[in-house]
Amino acid sequence: MSAPAPSVRRRPLLVFMFACLGVGMLLMLLFESWVTRLLGVTALFAFIVSGVFLIADPAFLAADDGGDELRDSQ
Repeated sequence: MSAPAPSVRRRPLLVFMFACLGVGMLLMLLFESWVTRLLGVTALFAFIVSGVFLIADPAFLAADDGGDELRDSQ
């Protein structure tokens, strides 16, 4: 049985995820205006959502089916 094909291309989403993290952290730590705080929170939220899409990809989850033996034997 082969693993399903990835639903999204991982490399561009990974770059976007880390870019959002960097921009969000810089905006939140270096500036104190409410506009930059809002943009920083938005960038950090985009970081979290894109990370979830990277982790919850069916192809990524299918490759990690080896840990079910312990649960199945109980």
